Amino acid sequence: MEIDRVTQTRHVKETDENLRANRRKGRFVPVILILLLMVVMVGYTNSMVRARAFSNAREAGADKTTGAAYIIENYMEVAEGVLEVTTDTVEFMVEQGYSLEEIRQYLNREYEKEKELFDQNYSGIYGVINGEYIDGPGWIPPEGYDPKERDWYTLAIAADGETVFTPPYVDAETGKAVITICRKFSSGDNVLALDLEMDYVQQITDSMKYEGKGFGFLMNQDGMIITHADRSKIGLQFGETKEEQAFAREVLDQKAGIYSRNVEGEPSTVFLQPVVDDWVLAFVVHDDDLFAGINVQLLINILICTAIFSLVLLSYLWGRRRERDYLRHLDRLREEEKKREYEATVLRLEKEAADSANHAKSTFLANMSHELRTPMNTVLGLDTMILRESGDEKIKGYALDIQSAAQSQLSIINDILDLSKIESGKMEIIPVEYEVSDLINDVANMITPRAVQKNLRFDLEIDSEIPHTLLGDDVRIRQVLINLLTNAVKYTQEGSVTLSVSGERKGDRERLIFSVRDTGIGIAKEDLEKLFQEYVRIEEKRNRHIEGTGLGISIVTTLLSLMDSKLEVESVYGEGSDFHFTIDQTIVNEEPIGDLEARIRTRATEYHYEASCIIPEARILVVDDNAMNRKVFTELLKDLECAIDEAESGETALSLTKENAYDLIFMDHMMPGMDGIETLRRMRERKDDANQETPVIALTANAVTGAREMYLSKGFDDFLTKPIVPEKLEELILSRIPEEKKKPGKQKTPEPGTGREEADSLPTVEGADFDYALLKLKKASLLRQVVKDYCDLAETDLCELEAYYDALKAPGEEQEASLKAYRIKVHAMKNTAAMTGALAVSALARVLEYASRDRDTETIERVKDVFGKEWIRQKELFSEAFGWAGDTQEDQKPMIDPELLQTYLRALESAMQELDTDTADNVMEELSGYRYDETGEKRLKALAAAVKQLSIEDSLKIIEEWHNA
Repeated sequence: MEIDRVTQTRHVKETDENLRANRRKGRFVPVILILLLMVVMVGYTNSMVRARAFSNAREAGADKTTGAAYIIENYMEVAEGVLEVTTDTVEFMVEQGYSLEEIRQYLNREYEKEKELFDQNYSGIYGVINGEYIDGPGWIPPEGYDPKERDWYTLAIAADGETVFTPPYVDAETGKAVITICRKFSSGDNVLALDLEMDYVQQITDSMKYEGKGFGFLMNQDGMIITHADRSKIGLQFGETKEEQAFAREVLDQKAGIYSRNVEGEPSTVFLQPVVDDWVLAFVVHDDDLFAGINVQLLINILICTAIFSLVLLSYLWGRRRERDYLRHLDRLREEEKKREYEATVLRLEKEAADSANHAKSTFLANMSHELRTPMNTVLGLDTMILRESGDEKIKGYALDIQSAAQSQLSIINDILDLSKIESGKMEIIPVEYEVSDLINDVANMITPRAVQKNLRFDLEIDSEIPHTLLGDDVRIRQVLINLLTNAVKYTQEGSVTLSVSGERKGDRERLIFSVRDTGIGIAKEDLEKLFQEYVRIEEKRNRHIEGTGLGISIVTTLLSLMDSKLEVESVYGEGSDFHFTIDQTIVNEEPIGDLEARIRTRATEYHYEASCIIPEARILVVDDNAMNRKVFTELLKDLECAIDEAESGETALSLTKENAYDLIFMDHMMPGMDGIETLRRMRERKDDANQETPVIALTANAVTGAREMYLSKGFDDFLTKPIVPEKLEELILSRIPEEKKKPGKQKTPEPGTGREEADSLPTVEGADFDYALLKLKKASLLRQVVKDYCDLAETDLCELEAYYDALKAPGEEQEASLKAYRIKVHAMKNTAAMTGALAVSALARVLEYASRDRDTETIERVKDVFGKEWIRQKELFSEAFGWAGDTQEDQKPMIDPELLQTYLRALESAMQELDTDTADNVMEELSGYRYDETGEKRLKALAAAVKQLSIEDSLKIIEEWHNA
């Protein structure tokens, strides 16, 4: 038995020792596995790092080249656009008989204006007009100077209406590299040219470095260097050696992409990108510089992996030793974690309770302001209709009282809504460029009627040296001033209210100092602190007859805080108060505002037109697919008292000419379907057509050299360019109408100032030059109608254009047809924008028209979205300025696009969840501007009702159903 126990004990001991030995062996198994894993990881990551480093280096070089090329091309295209617009205007001035001095003055104004746009790189615009040299900056050529021998003149004449670039040259006076952009007029040998210094383009080229290494250069299609890191090479042919000449040929042949070659005797990578006018931008980096960091990265990677392995090994060994201590410590941590979780739960519940209370308050404020504002807007709208339609002076007096009371009540409601936005963090400061005189004028226009109603004097004290244009949030500044001035008028029973604005210059910043003074009741010292508290009104009993919530100053304080400013108050009880604050703004235009009244006075030209004779027995047909063009045409001929028929297509025109005899037919060239040339051909071929001998005039914007001959060869009797010049139109009509149908014109004596007042009645609209538009249309009333038509059809026109773009993806002949349709549509939109004075939008349309003409789908892709946004934005600016928001007729509404619908629904869903009632109302207004199928109409009505009642749950439910439909 004893022997058995000894044997058993020895066996247990041996088993324990074996287990410990196996455990010790097992400890090294993970270490070996980690070592193997590290070796694999180092090899794999090194290969990935090397491949990625090569790729990143090449991508960085390509991105730098593409970015520089885009900047240069955009810079040159802007200059080209300036020249084209200036050329069109000067050509029109020549046609109108302007003197050379008037044209020179216009060029001088353009020179000063565009010089700022191009940051002094723009050094002049000049040309040859009617055989005479004319210079915008006023440069007087030396004796013997013959402009017609200069490259800019000869190249422009050879290009015959196309805009061309001269080779670069070094200016003799400044020593700077210069190119000239030039263009010939559509008729005659008149040429305009614009000099553009290459300093800015040179700076872009100089900036082309990869970690401080490499160089860039710009070369034209003839191999001449335009810009180069080595200034001595500018203006020379590239390459002094055969190797450099071969390099130049490779650059011009390839034009785009990345390739490797020896440059300056070292292996290098060359990045190429084409830019405007067949130029090529090249960026050269030696491979040693481009890939210098790769070996260092590989070494670092190995060191990092080794360090990681060492740390893992140490952690593993240390962890085994500390395992027991860790388990005991873990038990203590679990107990502490339970305690922390309990405390965190208590804090979370307290926070949720506070958030719930704050949300309930915000919901109440939003609901209350929304529910009150909706009927109040209805009251104001109906009251406006009473004022417009009632002829009873007593009723108008009541209506004016209603309007005053409703506006005051609406101001209180808006204050409550602003407060809810501030508390929810949705109030933002959005800097934009604005004119100081417009800001002050708007504020004065809003406050003056209130002051006059209380027999108070409203004074303005404006520093005439304040810069003309600043950068800041003028909407919030206007809101602050109106709040302070409204309070001043409220609490002043007699005397005056004064708005004072002065400025202090600090570098490129202007410190505006605003002060609102009144001779009102004043504020006692002990009440000044209460002034900045929400819902607290000072001396309730004394001021109980004055409406308000006590929110105005609180909102003002918050808005000024967002603009890094603070409201200061000085007041003498019983004598009056002075509220003042300062705001720093960035200067955009340093020109002083000067005499405020002169700055805010709208400029327009007084036009008067009187027909030389009338043709009441004549009948004219105008064929044009653009309804706005037809309306302008008929308005321009109204004083001739002739009968005018309209046709919107070639098919309709053929139907009318078969049944009716006309004295004259005006036919648009570019129309969808059957164009003007095809329509004329079919009309002449029909033997039963009533207008076989009727003169047909081509209407076209194609006024380049040779256009007249082309239209005459196609069978037209004459042609008239668009936009139509009224005098030329009348002259052409009277030259074609038989003498027996002409009668003496009716003499009209215009009332003095009528034209001036009619033009002054037009609002100022961002992006629109109404003075330019009136040069074509002559009457402000006609311009107003043209703008209205633009707004009514803006969405429909853009939808049609986008449909034509989608069709461009079709192959072969279908794509050709789509390009033609796209060009015709964007051509019409270009003319429409030009007639309204929206020259920037018209210029974008011209880019798309030329791109579609040249089958340049890449340019169309790049510009179309920008054009669409600007087209709709201009419509919204027009609608807001003229008060037409929401005027679209039901039958003119476009069908909603499914993707656009989903975008609106997502925006509405976010607005309802955040209680942003303003955004929700705006989205509903946008949705109401489209047509839907029967189910969609029902959903829209239900959604409108839910949003109006601010029912978040119902709104989100309807939105979800519509999302899933």
